[in-house]
Amino acid sequence: MNHNLRVLIPGAICLAVSYRLSQLPNAQRRARQRLAAYQPTVYKADHGDIAYTDEGVGTPVLVSHGLFGGFDQGTDAGREHFPDNCRIISPSRFGYPGSAVKGQGTPREQAGVFVDLLDHLGIEQAYIAGFSAGGTAAICTALAFPERVKGLILWSSAPVRPKAPKHEPAMSGVPSLVNHDWFWWLLAPIFPMVSGLPSATIETMLPITPRRRGIAVDTYVTNPDMGRHFDAYPVEQLEIPVLLIHAMDDKIAPFTRTQQSMHRYANLTTRFFLTGGHMQQGNAPAIKQTIQRWIERNNV
Repeated sequence: MNHNLRVLIPGAICLAVSYRLSQLPNAQRRARQRLAAYQPTVYKADHGDIAYTDEGVGTPVLVSHGLFGGFDQGTDAGREHFPDNCRIISPSRFGYPGSAVKGQGTPREQAGVFVDLLDHLGIEQAYIAGFSAGGTAAICTALAFPERVKGLILWSSAPVRPKAPKHEPAMSGVPSLVNHDWFWWLLAPIFPMVSGLPSATIETMLPITPRRRGIAVDTYVTNPDMGRHFDAYPVEQLEIPVLLIHAMDDKIAPFTRTQQSMHRYANLTTRFFLTGGHMQQGNAPAIKQTIQRWIERNNV
């Protein structure tokens, strides 16, 4: 590389970073306004607050959102992927916007809080839908409280293990060191290469600050739990129907891992897509139709 290029390339990178960071304050303002627009309800439970949205009328579905989520992510997923005749309850899981952490923040504790919220709302039975990292708490709810769960929907979800692992990492997710708006904002231009998700996804992850504790709970507690406590997830015993939705090109929750554990479910319906990635881009109409037909069969 000649001398001029060695000088110009670092300078160009610095200029690009500076320009990108100059746009961050506006992005942060938009993100705060977007989050505030959902106007969640806050239920003051015994352990602390639970922030949630409650939209629609009909079959109740409680959405357990994924990493970098909150009531906003669950609400968006409900609006996009669920039939109009569903009542979508979207709580922030432990440590996400507006919700406190109970105990150690384990999936079993989260399942108990989900049921506490259903009690508060006067709902005897609901479908539980788990997206991405939220799948662990959704599965745990179905196992711990089968009488309260009408059916389990897992889309782009963290899968149960096919067998007990010999070793489970201490963390599975995103280290706390990088959980800052500026880091993810700078990452946005290369985010598609890293995750298979569009750069615009970063704006839905902001603001990071009210999600930071939840991200840490997922990374160090929730995500490793199905490996650490394999015997606590005997999904073979589930009698309720399970709907598994996944894209084969998902880079976040690889499809091969989902395939390996499918045999463990006794009452399983699947819908797989060749493309769509972790966020199921382009698949929303088909997913909505699949969920509607599946719920109609199980509500008979």
